[in-house]
Amino acid sequence: MRLNRIMTGTNIIRESTPRMKTSLLFLIGTLTTGLPHAALAAPASCEQAQTTVQMEDCRAEDTRNAEKELQRYTQAAIERIRHAGLPPQTLASFQKAMSAWAQYRRAECVAIYDKWSDGTIRGMKAQECLIHLTKTRTHEIWRNWLTFMDNKPSILPEPQEETAKP
Repeated sequence: MRLNRIMTGTNIIRESTPRMKTSLLFLIGTLTTGLPHAALAAPASCEQAQTTVQMEDCRAEDTRNAEKELQRYTQAAIERIRHAGLPPQTLASFQKAMSAWAQYRRAECVAIYDKWSDGTIRGMKAQECLIHLTKTRTHEIWRNWLTFMDNKPSILPEPQEETAKP
């Protein structure tokens, strides 16, 4: 039986058994509030994370940071489009592209979650997908919308791209 999937922000919610729903809701609450799981003490740093839950907590913070950076670069691109004398349809086209990209990211990362659904690593893999695609999109926005053809400095600094992991 195929499960319904909903991605809210950077969290993947799966509707399944009541026990799974409770666990996922607890995880999502932890991801969105930044609080450590009650059952496990948070490691002093992400380098010391030893459990899947601790690693997921660290990657959740990375996911939130990548999303914040994407929003900052997106807003700068929108401001440039509005004030650069570009054709009026440019902003609508940019927004349409962002919407299509968000749908792609959601679908791709759910597929990654499904690929790893038999293991506890599935949440980490889905977060890695979100981070990688978000950082890649941020870099595309910088390159396409925040740089200039001459030697003029870019509107924002070049964002760091995440290298693909095997």
